[in-house]
Parts: sequence; structure tokens; C-alpha cells
Amino acid sequence: MPKEKRWWIKLWTKEWLDGTIRFDLTPEERSIWVDLLALAGDSRVPGIIQSGKNSPFPHSYLASRLQISVDLFETTIAKLISQQRISENNEGIHILNWDKYQAKYAESEGTETKRYKKQKQAPDISPQEYLEKYGKKLLDKEI
Repeated sequence: MPKEKRWWIKLWTKEWLDGTIRFDLTPEERSIWVDLLALAGDSRVPGIIQSGKNSPFPHSYLASRLQISVDLFETTIAKLISQQRISENNEGIHILNWDKYQAKYAESEGTETKRYKKQKQAPDISPQEYLEKYGKKLLDKEI
């Protein structure tokens, strides 16, 4: 089910720095893991890296996109599957637990983010009141 496209992904700092991924994967494999998270966040179906519905990207394409060898990509994919971090089928590469770790923005935003968003919201006044209050400033502003 397609969802709204993400422009960012979460990277849990404590888990990233001190979690099992730190010693389970080499630096190259960790780099590929983060690239896979970014691809999964940029996907039309977040959490699944795919070309289209029931159309996975070829490994050679993904390796080229990540600027790594196909061998390194395939050995990393095999390792991530064995560690149950991803799965792969005829749809594409699935990041397991995607929804748990990439919860919706509104559900996970902190107090500072909520405060910022609240400040950025349009004023709760009618268009006529807005025009009366800010119209002169907008007309005087140089474009």
C-alpha cells in the first residue's frame, strides 16, 4: 500500500553506536545497511526497495546505484537476510520491522518539533481577516 514519500529516515543513535549492528557488520556492510534504509524510505512503498509492484530491482542495478561491487552487495544482502534484518522476494527487498523503527512522523516527533510545527501553522483567521491584517505588508514587499 503506497504511503506518503519520506524525505528522511530515523537512525536511532544509541542502537547505531552501541547495538549489535556495530559488531555484526563491517564498516562497508554498515554503509550498505544505511543506504538500504535510505532506499526503503525513498520507495513508493516505504520499507520495500522495488522498481514497481512485484518488480524488484536487479542486484546489479542497486550495486551500481550504491557505487559498490555486485559481490559486496550480494554478500551483504545474504548476511542481512541471515541476521533477519531484511527479507527478499518477488516484490523486492523488505526492511524487516520497518514500521516499528520508522514510525509515522506525527507519532514520533519530539516536543521541540511539535512546537516548531505549531509556530509554522497558518493563523486561525479567515482569509478576509488575514488580508486585512497582512495585505498592506504583502503589497509593500518587493518581489
